[in-house]
Amino acid sequence: MDVMKVSKQLEKMMTEDSLDDAQALELLKVLQSQSISLEDLEKTRIGMSVNKIRKQTSSSDVSTLAKKLIKAWKKMLDSASNKGSKAGKTSSADPPESKSNSDSPVAMGDSPNVPPKQEPASPAETTASVKTESASAEFSARSQFVPTLPMPSNPVRSKCVEMLCRAMQKNSEDADEDHCQRTALSIEEAICSEMPQLDSKYRNRVRSRVANLQDTKNPSLCANVMSGAISPEKLAKMTAEEMASDKMKELRQHFTKEGVRDAQMSVNSGTTTDLLKCSKCKQRKCTYNQLQTRSSDEPMTTFVFCQHCGHRWKFC
Repeated sequence: MDVMKVSKQLEKMMTEDSLDDAQALELLKVLQSQSISLEDLEKTRIGMSVNKIRKQTSSSDVSTLAKKLIKAWKKMLDSASNKGSKAGKTSSADPPESKSNSDSPVAMGDSPNVPPKQEPASPAETTASVKTESASAEFSARSQFVPTLPMPSNPVRSKCVEMLCRAMQKNSEDADEDHCQRTALSIEEAICSEMPQLDSKYRNRVRSRVANLQDTKNPSLCANVMSGAISPEKLAKMTAEEMASDKMKELRQHFTKEGVRDAQMSVNSGTTTDLLKCSKCKQRKCTYNQLQTRSSDEPMTTFVFCQHCGHRWKFC
């Protein structure tokens, strides 16, 4: 089976509600039997998928095999990067003198102490070294989350805890990893106690907490949660309006007051009449105002507001 096909199947399994451990174990065995090159790892990003399977699975066999594969691939990346760095050092070092050159007499005018001309490293070797080192760093960075506290056995819950922890770490650079994980576990547990079915409402609730915690325009929310000013139980039940930043709250209040004022002006001002009929609700409960919007010799413009459905129109 092609490595790309295996990678797509693993990604498809992670989007499902429950992970099929038997199918995951079979796909990992297929990867173990194949010889995967560095180019395949960079192209398919199979290492990320295997690492996610390792975190979500509840089977010890799947977890053990995934760890072996990740360890083997990391060794391959490290060896490739070491080869690239050694090639660069060898090309920049002085080449040893050959035996024939040491035995041959020095020509007249030549200096025996002048070292031979150094050959610069080829662009291909330099590019290969940089490419392998960047791939190794990217692979290690994407698989760096290792929980230090006991995680929920359910893969969906453990994934939600990881998302919450990463959101707090993103918006708080100096945050302690254990403290972030402990807070994330408390938040997820509070949400799960309210929504034990782990349905779409549960996931939407977790996503809204993650989006607000990692919002760089609202750092006060994450700081209050980390300091304990907002408890995890309270954060689990807060609405989007309550989690918004102070600037956003002021802006929403301004728009609300402005909308209420405009609505009151439209309803209270104007002359009530039943001669005009609304084209939407067919009711005759309307008010109208007349303004001179054009030149003085033109007729006035009539603005009509339906008090039944709120429809507005104008005519001359």
